[in-house]
Amino acid sequence: MVVGDKNAPQNYRIASSRRDTRLIFLSDEDQVKMNSEFVDNLPWKSFGRKNAGYLYAIAQGADVIWDFDDDNMFKFWIEGATPDINL
Repeated sequence: MVVGDKNAPQNYRIASSRRDTRLIFLSDEDQVKMNSEFVDNLPWKSFGRKNAGYLYAIAQGADVIWDFDDDNMFKFWIEGATPDINL
């Protein structure tokens, strides 16, 4: 899941080498549609927007949530870089 902000591209594309991976871009418009007072009060252009992603993931039944910043690359191809949860 990628949580967008006001200045994020609306047609965000996420490349994945795994066909069974479900990747979601939560745009600023999607966040407004969540109809959440908490999300509505999060500041724009702030890393705090990621909280909208947590709430969305929990509401969708997420078993695991990983948090990392947009300037880090999560390296799935490096053995041992991710927890062993049958990825």
